[in-house]
Amino acid sequence: MDYQREQNLIRADFALHAWRLLKHYEALTKDLSPSQRYEATLTVCVLQSMAANCWELYKYLGRKSPKVLGAIDTFVKSLLSDPDVDVINTFQGGAPDAKAVLEHIRNALSHPRMRETEPPTTGYTTIEDASGLVARLRFVDSPDLSSKGHLREEARARTGGDSQRAQVFTIELPLSRLAALAEEVALVLAQPVMANWDSEELVRPPLQPALS
Repeated sequence: MDYQREQNLIRADFALHAWRLLKHYEALTKDLSPSQRYEATLTVCVLQSMAANCWELYKYLGRKSPKVLGAIDTFVKSLLSDPDVDVINTFQGGAPDAKAVLEHIRNALSHPRMRETEPPTTGYTTIEDASGLVARLRFVDSPDLSSKGHLREEARARTGGDSQRAQVFTIELPLSRLAALAEEVALVLAQPVMANWDSEELVRPPLQPALS
């Protein structure tokens, strides 16, 4: 038995279920009021689960099926260029690629925050609209700083002891764009369990009608 292949198929099946869950939920809640949909909760749960369970699959597809994984690259580039998406990046190396952006979000998802911190520490916060519903989410990845905002020892030499020079990545985006990102990631990661997948072209799985 090819243990790694079996593991990747399990991960891909998980992603397929996540994609179907998101699509079914979208159909089932389209007639509900915004206050009854809870899209933010579901989206964060799905993204966090995929980040925890499917990260090795993402890296595997990057090596074996770069054309298919390119769908995520294209989507993330559109996110970064969207005027409604705010990005701050002080990491060296210029604009981050899709893998870096997803890894930053993955790190942030492990640390829910009640409010923003200064200096910014790793975690995510929700931003409400005038009606009190979650409209945007902000993700921060700041590995140079501890959860209390103190500069980590390993970062002192590079920053000269100045916490203002800490590496920080922040992305704030509308809930609708985050939900679309979750769907795109799930769809791409599900590819290895598609019956007619040839590792070159993105295959969209059939979606059974949601129960009414």
